Amino acid sequence: MIALLRATGAAGLMFAMACGSVASDNTVSANYTSPEWQETCSLPSVTAGSKVIHDEQVTPVGDDEAAEKADKPAASEGCRGCDSGPSFCSCWCGPTCYASVGTVILHRSRPDSAVIATPPTGTLGTLVNASDLNNFGWDNGVDATVGTRMSNGLIVEGRFFNDESAQATSAVDGVTTFRIAGIGVTVLGGGNLANTYNTDLDSGELNVGTAVTPGCTFFTGFRWIELHDQLHIGLQGTGLNIATWDENNHMYGGQIGTNILFTNPCSPFQFTGTLKAGAFGDVADNDFTSSVVNSTRSHDNELSFVGEVDFTALYHVTQHVGVYGGYQVMWIDDVAIAGDQAPTTVQVAGGTSSPINTNGRVVYDG
Repeated sequence: MIALLRATGAAGLMFAMACGSVASDNTVSANYTSPEWQETCSLPSVTAGSKVIHDEQVTPVGDDEAAEKADKPAASEGCRGCDSGPSFCSCWCGPTCYASVGTVILHRSRPDSAVIATPPTGTLGTLVNASDLNNFGWDNGVDATVGTRMSNGLIVEGRFFNDESAQATSAVDGVTTFRIAGIGVTVLGGGNLANTYNTDLDSGELNVGTAVTPGCTFFTGFRWIELHDQLHIGLQGTGLNIATWDENNHMYGGQIGTNILFTNPCSPFQFTGTLKAGAFGDVADNDFTSSVVNSTRSHDNELSFVGEVDFTALYHVTQHVGVYGGYQVMWIDDVAIAGDQAPTTVQVAGGTSSPINTNGRVVYDG
């Protein structure tokens, strides 16, 4: 990951001259024949002096040094408290524009327990449970940020990251007959059940913040999230689609957050923490398809919650380039998760009904 940073420094030059005065009182008297003018008048006498600066006490300044000092802004106009730091001081007086690009490596949480397939009627047990598909790996995606610091003190920042093709699988060998939970239809035939769970995540956000101190920024903004969750139950070697639940969550909403710097703002090494929380309107779609029963589709609108916590360590390699890494956890509540849908998919007169369940939760961390 690369972070472009730019900073400025400030220095000041000051000198003083002292002066003093010594006063002595001399009285000048004048008498007039007129009675009203026969008063004594006192006029002060002041002597002024100053210290003498000898030639040997003056240090000449070269042309280059004078030009360098002239180019530097005063401390109050530069780093605003960071003028004692290194030349790439990047806190309160950060660069006008900055950008970073890299990768995120995230792991999807295990699905909640839900019965997907059972043996024939009259036989106890479970053939497939959603929680069996728990071997999600560590999947990478792009992570890009771009921002600007405006002259009025506002910070505008946009970020996009994704986690594509997270997948978990399971298999049940030697199946002869079975039932899909909730549907009530017994599937005849022998073979192995091949089960696949896929999830895709995309997140984009635009935030506007203000730095209340050199180490603390509050922000608010808009966020968009796409969560695609799919569970497929198939008969291995036949291409038969026993049941597939395909969920799409289109989420739009606002969020607030804070960014806190835990280290010296002027150090080349910086460690920050970020907290975000938001409420989102979720337009959720449920597509149920099957080769053995009727397919169906349903949708619902839900109010969802998204929270995120990030910890990031950044080291400035040069004044304008840095490398960073960290840890991120993100949780999404009240969304349509594929593993939760099987119990709601049932046979009805003339077809199949698959009401959508939007009470699911998914967590990403890495």
